[in-house]
Amino acid sequence: MDVIEILNPAKEKARATLAIGRNAVIDILRAMTMLLMIFVNDLWSISGYPAWLGHSKAMEDFMGLADVVFPCFLIVVGLSIPYAITSRRNKGEDGAKIVGHIISRSVALILMGVFIVNSEEFGHTTIGISHSWYCILMVVAFLLIWNVYPRHASVGGQKIIWAARIIGVAILALLAVTYRSAEGELFQSSWWGILGIIGWTYLFCAMAYLFIGNSLTKLAGLFIGLVTLCVLLSLRHEGGTILELPDPNFLSQILETLHVGNGCEAALTCWGVIMGVFVLKYAQGRSQIIYLWGIPAAIIALIAGLACNHYFITSKIMSTAPWMFYNVAILTCGYVIVQFLVSHRMADVFRIVAPAGTATLTCYIMPYLFYSVADILHCHLPQAWCMGWLGIAICISFSFLIIWITYAATLLHIKLKV
Repeated sequence: MDVIEILNPAKEKARATLAIGRNAVIDILRAMTMLLMIFVNDLWSISGYPAWLGHSKAMEDFMGLADVVFPCFLIVVGLSIPYAITSRRNKGEDGAKIVGHIISRSVALILMGVFIVNSEEFGHTTIGISHSWYCILMVVAFLLIWNVYPRHASVGGQKIIWAARIIGVAILALLAVTYRSAEGELFQSSWWGILGIIGWTYLFCAMAYLFIGNSLTKLAGLFIGLVTLCVLLSLRHEGGTILELPDPNFLSQILETLHVGNGCEAALTCWGVIMGVFVLKYAQGRSQIIYLWGIPAAIIALIAGLACNHYFITSKIMSTAPWMFYNVAILTCGYVIVQFLVSHRMADVFRIVAPAGTATLTCYIMPYLFYSVADILHCHLPQAWCMGWLGIAICISFSFLIIWITYAATLLHIKLKV
């Protein structure tokens, strides 16, 4: 399929053949993943928690709970792509408009990711803004720019919305220009951050899906290609990778340009796309098909992970093949379980975390606002509370608190959406 066909409105309309509704399973998986992400991101505030809750070290052959959350989120992002793009096609949007939406969404995630990374490496600003105020202004700017504003505002309302967005952009520009890291370095992307990686991976996989369409064969080919790349570039137990090329080399330059790394993160999101397309085409309202497909797929991924683990370490930081396969198995199994609960009307237990599934981005940035306000007000827990299982219980409570704050914010029409 060429670019002309993608951008042709008539052909786009012809391709919009899948009738879709909101997939409750995706919302629940997104909510549970965000709940766990808030929890593991808050573990820095306590000590004495079991190693299996945290992150493994770069060269350690180990996978803790914290090493599962991000990859599962990447797969959920992939799951959402076919639904989002098909929905836009069914509304009559042509390829050019969808491409524009993919790019704008990716840029927003990448920008937010870079600002968050710099906030974590903060030293000072040239105009005397403290770290806490830096984070508060950063979050306020995000909300001013990417808040869900009323669609049908009056002319005066539209002017206010544009003024708010301009103020948000000005705040981010001020923060970037005056920023200095702890080492005195200027504002930069030392790495892209969680949101930035999601942005780059979403860009690659959403564009790939836009060109490939709902062909499971072609999507499987892309997935196998990314998996092969990951295997060739994964760190082995004895050190090094299978594919050792002198640096610089053409392959690494291409991968850098596409921002797919060793293919691992893109493979995870691509697997989500495959799952989403399969459900859309064959399993809407037919849970048995999901069980018959999902359970064997999870088992195969687990076996592949165990096989790879004989040759490669399991490492999130190094994005190795065993880590990728294990997470494919976990999320696929999770999808089957949640689908079973939804199908048997047993999913009400997830209502308590529902805002994290529908206002996910808002939920993600809320801790930065919470920590900063607490720091300014000098609200800190006693050290004795921040240890062991009591500290873990507080982290769990904090995760639910953030979700409830997010829900309250949505009632006030404060919700990030890119």
